[in-house]
Amino acid sequence: MEEIYCAALADLLGYGAAQWVPRFFAAFGSYERAYKASRKEVASRGLLTPFLEKSWGGQRWNSLPERVYDYVQTHPVELLTCQSAGYPELLRQLSLPPAILYVKGRLPDSGQGLAIVGSRKATDYGLGAAAQFSRAAALEGIPVYSGGAYGIDGAAHKAAAEAGGVTVAVLGGGLGKLYPSRHLHLFDRICEKGALVTEFAPWEPPLAPQFLQRNRIIVGLSKAILVVEAGTRSGALNTARTALDENRELFAVPGPITSATSQGTNGLIKQGARLADAPRDVLDFLQGREAGAKAGAKPRQLDLFPELKPEERPRAKELIDWLKKQPGQTLDTLADTFPWPLDQLSMLLMELELAGRIQRTSRNRYIAV
Repeated sequence: MEEIYCAALADLLGYGAAQWVPRFFAAFGSYERAYKASRKEVASRGLLTPFLEKSWGGQRWNSLPERVYDYVQTHPVELLTCQSAGYPELLRQLSLPPAILYVKGRLPDSGQGLAIVGSRKATDYGLGAAAQFSRAAALEGIPVYSGGAYGIDGAAHKAAAEAGGVTVAVLGGGLGKLYPSRHLHLFDRICEKGALVTEFAPWEPPLAPQFLQRNRIIVGLSKAILVVEAGTRSGALNTARTALDENRELFAVPGPITSATSQGTNGLIKQGARLADAPRDVLDFLQGREAGAKAGAKPRQLDLFPELKPEERPRAKELIDWLKKQPGQTLDTLADTFPWPLDQLSMLLMELELAGRIQRTSRNRYIAV
């Protein structure tokens, strides 16, 4: 039952689940005891966040465990917490690993995974490149991870499945709200050898902030990330930045200089991402066969904020690091935390939102993505 209560707690906490669920576990010693704790007990441990003040002990709080239990009893889904034996080791290394995983299918037991990401509005060139790299990885027994979306994601999943390999789709919504619907047949194929994975409860719809949030799981499951095709505002660049934040190796496929969907990937290469113009470039790294490769060498570092002025970058990093630890902050609370002029803080928030580094929710709260 521990998994049930962990999943219920994660859904109750929403965007703050990865940060707060481990604190509840540490404070109470089990997810069940944490979830059943009284409001007074939760408050005494400093865990009654403003987000929980209205919901703890309420009708939704009371019904969530049963709702999760009913779903997993009637669907072929496994729940994994950070304490579960089947929780992927690579994923544990994230700065904020997901508190709960809903898994339909079977996760591969491999530390050599390759993430392939890119534009939803991919060109034939991009689709062909994604299929080429994915097929080559699958034929050598390397799992392929992506986001299950249109474009590059779909091409990568399909090529891996057709090659008889293992592929995993990390979703931006719950398993009961699969998106896109045109990929339902593809999702079935993925589950034959691989899995669908999400940290969101089955009833959660696929919302834009959640797609950005799930990118860290794609990164966390993989040893290397390959960006195939991406524009300058593509969500795939968010995945690339997450890869750098989490010390994963980043590759990019070069594209035509006249193509809008190659501006992002070409920009990554300019900044120092590893150029990948053939699958062997990536496979040699994953299999430890690079000439002159040093054991334990750290991935190269890129400029994480190329869209900002040099003087803005230290503040941007400080702000994002804070939002990772304290998600769901309003402009007022951020202004109280950071002693910067309000106009500069507002402008920085807007620039980071446009760059896909943070997201503003419908309640005007900011989260790092």
